[in-house]
Amino acid sequence: MNRLALSLVALALAATVSNVLAEEAKGAESAEQRPKLNAAAREYLLQEHFKSAPQTLDGALEFLEMPPSIREHCAAEAWEKGQLEKFGVNRQFFLARCPDGKTRAFHFRGDERRNERELTPAQVRVLRRLYSDAAFTAPPPAEFARVRERGRLQGLDETLLVARARCEAAGFKLDEATLARLDRNQKADTTRRGELALALSALAECENAGELCWAALWTISRMDAMSFAREDRSLSKGDLATVEARAFFENVYYAVKARREMPWGRSVSERDFLHHVLSPRGTGEPAQRWRRQFYEALAPELKDVKDPAEAIKLATDVVYSFFQYEGDTTWEDFGMLTALAVHEGRCEDCSNVENCMLRAVGLPACQAYTPWWGNGDGNHAWTEIPGLRKVSGDGTGGGAVKIFIKTWDGLDDVTDQYVTVTRLEVAATGDGQASLNVFNHEQWRTLARTPIAQGKALFEKIGCRKPFALVVKVEGMPDRAFAVETDKSVRPLLSGQAQDGLFEARFEKQCVLGEFRPDKPVKVQVWSADGWQEVSAQRVSTGAIQFMASQDCLYRLVGEGLRDRPFTLTQAEGTLNVTQR
Repeated sequence: MNRLALSLVALALAATVSNVLAEEAKGAESAEQRPKLNAAAREYLLQEHFKSAPQTLDGALEFLEMPPSIREHCAAEAWEKGQLEKFGVNRQFFLARCPDGKTRAFHFRGDERRNERELTPAQVRVLRRLYSDAAFTAPPPAEFARVRERGRLQGLDETLLVARARCEAAGFKLDEATLARLDRNQKADTTRRGELALALSALAECENAGELCWAALWTISRMDAMSFAREDRSLSKGDLATVEARAFFENVYYAVKARREMPWGRSVSERDFLHHVLSPRGTGEPAQRWRRQFYEALAPELKDVKDPAEAIKLATDVVYSFFQYEGDTTWEDFGMLTALAVHEGRCEDCSNVENCMLRAVGLPACQAYTPWWGNGDGNHAWTEIPGLRKVSGDGTGGGAVKIFIKTWDGLDDVTDQYVTVTRLEVAATGDGQASLNVFNHEQWRTLARTPIAQGKALFEKIGCRKPFALVVKVEGMPDRAFAVETDKSVRPLLSGQAQDGLFEARFEKQCVLGEFRPDKPVKVQVWSADGWQEVSAQRVSTGAIQFMASQDCLYRLVGEGLRDRPFTLTQAEGTLNVTQR
């Protein structure tokens, strides 16, 4: 071999060695940057799933984390940046291919195992796409990119005229109320007219421009009701003032795409599509560009699925593999993409994430909720899928006097779809409103209002799956209390302690109202239109309490160990029965 050949061989070998060393260094660096399983998670997995093959554990893990590009997008909202820093740390979310052949998703908050779910292959694929930034960082659809690059757009007025013409030519109609609301919103001082003009111009150039422009115009007409809602209302941010062109475009584009391409898309009513598929937000969370991310994660698994029930199950199972309930967070709702990092939220957050995941593939999903439970403290929100899933009779909402579904036109009262209902009619003066109230967190909380007409106020659809105590308030009139029974009967209760028909009420140490502790004071109170009034009572040798009572009054006990719930008393066969309300 001549010298030139030897030199070339030597250079080739040097290059190969250099490349190998570089790859090794790169691999070492990747290993350093890779998440490491915390001690508690490792111990749990070794004990519960990898006892037969502990040496395979590290190679069986796949950590899923919010991509930096999505984190940067979420953190652009200062409040959401704070939420990520507070609730998106000290978390480990990962998949594990276990020795039994099953793949499971795990979520650890510090040393605490918060969630564990067995996954199907389809769920694994969806989660991998969901935690990838491939869809999020991909260029926007060509029509949007083309219009944005062209620049020198028409004003919003001209763009709206073009969009309306596209609607009408394709046979899509907007009612007069929608057109009036659209006009007000586009003229509002704070409206980001340039952003909406860009998005509308791009939608008007798409192949199915008529349907897209119809959906876009309807959305703008409801944006006065859409906002990032803060507990301090002065800090809330309306969507008209914060709308971003690409997010608006993609929300409409992919909602209509799902409507056209998913087998169930056209079976969804127009109203449900507009309110419960097209909607760009769950409720009052920060606005984020979630629609395409969720669509691209789910859609590939549904191309051959005909039954919407199968799609609903996949979407819901995916959501609850990475997100779950945790009541101790914040009053405000998390953004949809922020959910990928914080993994936990209140019932409203859970419903929001589930709703938006379903909506992304054309499934109508909305939030059903009771503002206040009628037989306990707090409230609740959950997901309903109108038209495609029958309301279950499994007890959801059983403790509710009123159940509503949120729309951008107000609230739909759906109480009768969940529970047995009755009605309450009361005499009322004036031309204002009467309010219906339940006892919750030591106060009478308003559930619903109804107008006073012809000297009365009528409340329809009052839940009565459980016995409730209700108070009706009318300005200028004394408050009135009622007992609602499970047989649909409603009877008025007296204000204050009755002067006749009294009998002795004696409770054992332990009863439905809690435990009477001999060393702790107990107060007996009776409801009156002027507030709760103390009733004369005495302790007995068992530690219980004894007082004179009436079947027509509403009572409560105040003391340690007792349930702070109103109750009524009934006498049957010489014994005294307590009905907690």
